[in-house]
Amino acid sequence: MAMLHYVDDRPIVLTERGRWEQGGEPLHPKVATLFSAHIVPVTESGFEIRIGHQRQTIEVRDCGFFIRSMHLDRHTDGHLVAVRAQLSDGTHETLDPSTFEQGSDGVLYVRIERHGFRTRCRFSSSQYHELALEVVPSEDESDSYQIEIGQRFWPFGLPVDVVNIAVA
Repeated sequence: MAMLHYVDDRPIVLTERGRWEQGGEPLHPKVATLFSAHIVPVTESGFEIRIGHQRQTIEVRDCGFFIRSMHLDRHTDGHLVAVRAQLSDGTHETLDPSTFEQGSDGVLYVRIERHGFRTRCRFSSSQYHELALEVVPSEDESDSYQIEIGQRFWPFGLPVDVVNIAVA
């Protein structure tokens, strides 16, 4: 089995935009795809790459997972019933609207479950704007917003929590 060897001591970094780098230089696309498929949350803010018995701590500048493509499922009457996505680790899943969070900089996240953690997954700005078209003001007197998915209203834009939350 191939071993994960360091050519130098520069850390492996996953940037805010989902780009894999080492020493400020992008990693080969095939290596980036491999690492994306094997990233594992290990603490509230820590991640590592696990390939077989090999483990390597990495620097993650925002979150470990990113939405690569998104599809809005609609009922025949036009109402939104689900948001499905292909994620950076290669999986496809229906997103949980109860976990939408928004950073103070406007970045939208959703929580996904990986390796015993509910971890943040980042939307691109175009995906955020596509979802934002579905958002309406909350019915209460607050300045909050909500999104209707599956005949239920969900808060939209809750403040972000820690990167990884351990599942009890």
